[in-house]
Amino acid sequence: MKKVLLLFCALAALMISCEKQPIELSGDAAAPVTFRLDARHPAAQTKAVKTGWEPGDVVFVFFSGQAAPAYLELSWDGSSWTGTPKNNLAPKEGEEGTMTAVYLPFGNDAVVSNDGTSFVFDKTYYTYYLTASLPYTVTGGEISGTFDMKIPAGYIQFFVDNASAAAADVTELREAHLTPSAIASIGADGVVATESLTHGAPLPGYVYDKAEKDAGESKGYLFSGILAESAQGAATDYHFTFVKMKGGSGRTASYYTYDLAGKTFYRGEAEGRAIKFPATADWTDISNGIIPVDLGIDVNGKRIYWAFKNLGAENEYDTGDFFAWGETEPYYSSQDPLTWKSGKESGYAWNSYDADLKTRYTTGNLTLSGTDDAASVNLGGSWRIPTKQELAALVDGCTQDWQDNFRDNAGKFTGVSGFRFLNKSNSYTWIFIPAAGGYSGTSKMDKLSGGSTPVYFGAYWTSSSFDQRLAYEFVFKKDCLNKSSDYWFTYNDERCFGSAIRPVMD
Repeated sequence: MKKVLLLFCALAALMISCEKQPIELSGDAAAPVTFRLDARHPAAQTKAVKTGWEPGDVVFVFFSGQAAPAYLELSWDGSSWTGTPKNNLAPKEGEEGTMTAVYLPFGNDAVVSNDGTSFVFDKTYYTYYLTASLPYTVTGGEISGTFDMKIPAGYIQFFVDNASAAAADVTELREAHLTPSAIASIGADGVVATESLTHGAPLPGYVYDKAEKDAGESKGYLFSGILAESAQGAATDYHFTFVKMKGGSGRTASYYTYDLAGKTFYRGEAEGRAIKFPATADWTDISNGIIPVDLGIDVNGKRIYWAFKNLGAENEYDTGDFFAWGETEPYYSSQDPLTWKSGKESGYAWNSYDADLKTRYTTGNLTLSGTDDAASVNLGGSWRIPTKQELAALVDGCTQDWQDNFRDNAGKFTGVSGFRFLNKSNSYTWIFIPAAGGYSGTSKMDKLSGGSTPVYFGAYWTSSSFDQRLAYEFVFKKDCLNKSSDYWFTYNDERCFGSAIRPVMD
């Protein structure tokens, strides 16, 4: 078991602070207002990767006496804060209320809007944020105070070492005990409302490069999340997954895992809350060179990653190879149908060529595994054929978009029809599943009859059996969007038919 390294950062004896600098703003012509505000970084609370303010950091300050979305933006220049009023901020003499400061480590470009009653940030899940509140009164044209910034309860931080990390990289870190959390809104009374996703949802990663590095430090990817209470201060087994995507394309470039047994995180307010991982070269790459795509689909508490192309395909619009259910060699390469393990088509009758395969999957709700799973055998790593439930989740969890003539990433029309399945949270993440048709016996079928005009269709195996002779496959055709949901269906078909496969992993 590889040993995780704790990132020990030197802690200052005192919290980092600065002399209060006057920030002069005009509330109105008769009563200019001066702000003398300071924000202390909570370095003494935790051995964090980042232990103090750095040039470019921004703290947002909201005043309950001011109508949203007016606020003050404080920027750290390396020695002091400078302030910029936003959206007609204009406190008046005698005004009193609560001022709330918020720091988003990678949110200098965050968008603050007004929903009518409160301040709202955009929906980026920064996870790691600092907050503090103070009462204020405009006295003698001045507002003053020092914010002691606090970290979220349960917060824990991870750093993946990578000296070549680039700002355009898109990364995620997942672990079942971690939850991403964000500030949803700040009420007029200064109360901060947070919004959390489910345990195991991806934590967004940000490239972090300290301005002043200690010996042995480098830049890399920083992740933050809320650790489940059951794991705080307790020896726990962890299974981390790290996903690195090609910037902006929605296509993941690599997928790694890292296991830790019996590790104790979050031992206290200042212990076990910042963990440094080695570079991904020391992790396990389970994508095996095949690009996995995250469509935001969870099944049974696990995120399902979809291969960007069919099994045996050269690119995302090729049909790839066809397989009989339980076969690991391409369907159409067989010289004699009698050699197919799954039997042959003969009036839809079962051919008991391979009694062993028949016996292993003789009833429904059984799943292909090991040497019977074509994706696992041909791709290795963690790739496999999706279950009936997972293919159904693909339809329910994505937006569908039929393509009569699919255009590839280079803008070239391919002449291939099929469906794009788009992530509902971000339309730039998608996979294209071609209308590959299928084989009946040795005959290739590209179209299904129906209505007045035959239409192109796709047939894709699931790993789920129906009985000793049949298995479920996922079938679609062009007019799915114009018909009832029955046109998307999982169909219990003869195992000996030849269908395409779209691999998955979790």
